[in-house]
Amino acid sequence: MSRGAIAILTTESKQLILGHGGSQAWVLNRARTRSMPYVVCVRNARNAGKDSGEPHGTAFLVGRIGGIVPMPESEGREGDTAERWKVVIREYAEVDVPDAWGPSRNPVRYTTLEEMGIDPLGLDFKPMPSTPAAPTKLTIQQAKEALALSLGVRPEDIEITIRA
Repeated sequence: MSRGAIAILTTESKQLILGHGGSQAWVLNRARTRSMPYVVCVRNARNAGKDSGEPHGTAFLVGRIGGIVPMPESEGREGDTAERWKVVIREYAEVDVPDAWGPSRNPVRYTTLEEMGIDPLGLDFKPMPSTPAAPTKLTIQQAKEALALSLGVRPEDIEITIRA
């Protein structure tokens, strides 16, 4: 039995995804995505900061989809008229599947766990944090990732100056 999944090529870190309760700001087919039980987050290291962790194309997180909700217009990309969606995750499992992405240039792909080389029976799902994961100390990289996501730019395009 194949298990449908939406695969997303993302620069978001695991911590950012857990903190937001899912992966956000995607242009996708909501009707098709609503029938998918899983989301697979795959590292986009080409547009991520140096500390992204996984090599490009590596699946690092599988989530059980808890809903697809619209993003507020203010959180979209400047000048972008496409409606963007947040994929809400209710449970997640960490994975390490190299070369899970393939040649697709579109950051959203409809597939199955099996096609991505993920054995659903071997996944150890954990509940999502009940409250947004707010680190007691925010790192510069985390701040850059959050700002990049909200502004629609790459983390390496953001400079942060601290004056003490």
